[in-house]
Amino acid sequence: MATWPLHGAERAADMRDSMAVIRNYVRATYARDFVAAYRFISAEDRNVRDMNRYVQQRGPYSGFILDAARKLSEFIEVGTLNAQESPRGVRVAIKYRVPDPQKIAPLLLNWDPRRLNSLPAAERKQIIDALDQRKQQDSLEMSEGTETFELIREADEWRVFLNWAA
Repeated sequence: MATWPLHGAERAADMRDSMAVIRNYVRATYARDFVAAYRFISAEDRNVRDMNRYVQQRGPYSGFILDAARKLSEFIEVGTLNAQESPRGVRVAIKYRVPDPQKIAPLLLNWDPRRLNSLPAAERKQIIDALDQRKQQDSLEMSEGTETFELIREADEWRVFLNWAA
């Protein structure tokens, strides 16, 4: 399995690269950054559910809790298990490794948005630095899984097809 760690610098995804679309979609959904995730979703799905409804249904993070989740999402690894052409595009099975949210919860005040978002800047920096340090020391506990994505081509770009019309 080939893996590609995600980096914060990978902000502008190459929508012509199917794996970049998948990696960035996985990273955004992990971070509960559903505004960012929405841009990787197919136009056909976006016609069924507008961005505001999509974001509200998912319960997005905001403030520092979003910043911390984005930092963790940088450590996600995604690799291709299988890719097959489908009638509308390509079906890609991936294997992923993500920071285990339950294992990191004590550092992140049990993911309490009110407490995290009210932290002073110095304590926020300490948390981000601790996340970086755990990653560098390879002490960040990870969870693994697999998932399959259907991607469809829109013009010359790939998009995640979720089939919301079904």
